[in-house]
Amino acid sequence: MPPRFICPEELEALAQRFLSEHHVSLEPPVPIEEIVEFDLGLDVVPLPNLHRDFQIESWLSHDTRSIFVDLRQCEEMETRYRFSLAHKVGHLLLHADLYRGSLLTSFEGWLAFHEGLDPILRDNMEWQARSLAGRILVPAAPLLKRAQQLLDRAKKRLPKKVSSEALFGSISIPLADVFRVHEEVVRIRLSGDRLGRRLRLE
Repeated sequence: MPPRFICPEELEALAQRFLSEHHVSLEPPVPIEEIVEFDLGLDVVPLPNLHRDFQIESWLSHDTRSIFVDLRQCEEMETRYRFSLAHKVGHLLLHADLYRGSLLTSFEGWLAFHEGLDPILRDNMEWQARSLAGRILVPAAPLLKRAQQLLDRAKKRLPKKVSSEALFGSISIPLADVFRVHEEVVRIRLSGDRLGRRLRLE
């Protein structure tokens, strides 16, 4: 059965429930690797040249017990590695039945299964998992608290009537450092997920 449509509000609620079980303090950065390995009991398996040879950075095993990640990403690209783990947690929370029902026994079989999915279905699944990953790694409450503090300081040195996007851009990098994510994840949380509407911009 294809995954049903999940609205952004439901994804936000799911992320909050997940964090209430695994990182109740919400203090950044969310310890996603520890949650994956110790709370969820998944094996994180680095694979050399996964991205070079197959153009994918990570994948969730068909039995949903292991996450395979490109070795270079594990060693050199912390923010991408953290997002990959959260992305696969998103698939685990949203699409576990589809994975477990696939009866795959090899990586090549998984690739064929993934490529054989209807493109619209595959894109929808990927959007759901990526959106949930961002909500897990950048929880709303600590983001809004720190964003407001940075905005209050930034407004003193920026021109009047500056756009909200420019304001968000000015604080995305320092916030990304706090949450240990790529700055685009912060931008999406503020603009795409509309959390920025809760901030005082004047």
